[in-house]
Amino acid sequence: MQADRYRAVLVGRQGLEAPGELERQARTLRLALAGRDSASGGFVPVRELRRRGLEPTTAFAHLAYAGSHAAALEAVASGRADVAALAADVYDASRPTGVVEVWRSQPIPPGPLLCRPAADVPCQQFTAWLLEAHDEAPAVMAALRAGWPEFGDATVFVPAPTALLTPALLD
Repeated sequence: MQADRYRAVLVGRQGLEAPGELERQARTLRLALAGRDSASGGFVPVRELRRRGLEPTTAFAHLAYAGSHAAALEAVASGRADVAALAADVYDASRPTGVVEVWRSQPIPPGPLLCRPAADVPCQQFTAWLLEAHDEAPAVMAALRAGWPEFGDATVFVPAPTALLTPALLD
């Protein structure tokens, strides 16, 4: 099942896979996250880091946002970062030499597409359009499936039950 494959990983340079090494060396390590709003390359691995007592903004020597899962992986592979958070599928597809898996999440359940309101961001219009995109612009769903593993084999958007949208999701 596609949803079982959607996981986050923390990867690092060789040697960080040993238990306790990430925590022991954190102050000297450069951390790369795929993006602030990414589940697999952002808030899911950040939650794991916090569980380990590592606040990403203060526990590491440097924090950067790579902009994509592939760029986060490349940052470690090229030596520009020591640790990165990204989608497991991206790591599994290439497994660069010298890059090791430090942690892998449980499957991440398919979640809602969130819109952060701002003066120039019409969230209600985006929502209305996306709820019709499968009929009006099927290429949109195809592009989302191709670009984001969390879309799996989805063919349609549906309104999310607001009761499931807890503040913990947005940490």
